[in-house]
Amino acid sequence: MEEGVLNLFHDSQDDMKKTINWLTAVLFLALPALATLVIVHIIYTLFGHFYNEKETLLYFIVSQLSVLATVFAFRNIQSMAFMNLPKLRLRPTMISIALGLAVWAMAAILYTFAYPGAHPRIRNNYALCLSVMFFLVSPIVEEMFFRGWMLCYMESKSFSKPTIILTISTMFYLYHWTPVIPFYSCLDTFALSVLTCCMFFKTRDIRYCILMHFVLNFMNSLIAFIPYLIS
Repeated sequence: MEEGVLNLFHDSQDDMKKTINWLTAVLFLALPALATLVIVHIIYTLFGHFYNEKETLLYFIVSQLSVLATVFAFRNIQSMAFMNLPKLRLRPTMISIALGLAVWAMAAILYTFAYPGAHPRIRNNYALCLSVMFFLVSPIVEEMFFRGWMLCYMESKSFSKPTIILTISTMFYLYHWTPVIPFYSCLDTFALSVLTCCMFFKTRDIRYCILMHFVLNFMNSLIAFIPYLIS
């Protein structure tokens, strides 16, 4: 009798733990969307109802700092110890570069559908500053958070790989999407997240994820920078 009560108690604790884990996943899934809506509302309130490079730059800085603050607030950065990692291997390095180019091609196609007739280009120094930070900072900061911290956190809570990939990729998409742009224009971010999650599971090395992300951002920045350079 006593043993049965103990087993029932442990089962109840396990169920409670699973429920808490799922609620945590849902919370992390919702936070980027809520943060995006709040930040966009603040920007509209302060600067008016039209996006320009100043507002985009502010949004970029706020979002990146928020991601870093979240990582260090939880003080769980063991998976980000770059200094002790071995040299990059050739095969996953080449695969990361190829996949980064593939996602960039997908992003370019989506851009033509979302903004027919438009061509991405840097128009002034604010946009140039945004492009440089986008190119250099985003791959490191975002991969540290989404694949370096969030993936390992969910893995430590015994979520399955498909659940981890779906949750993180949806969250990554919501982090980049804002209500003022077509929802399908950011689907490349979902694809990038799926690929980087799979790469991390395969290699257990976040540098390949950063490289893939870096290639995508480099190509996006390069395409926008060329007209600015020759004008």
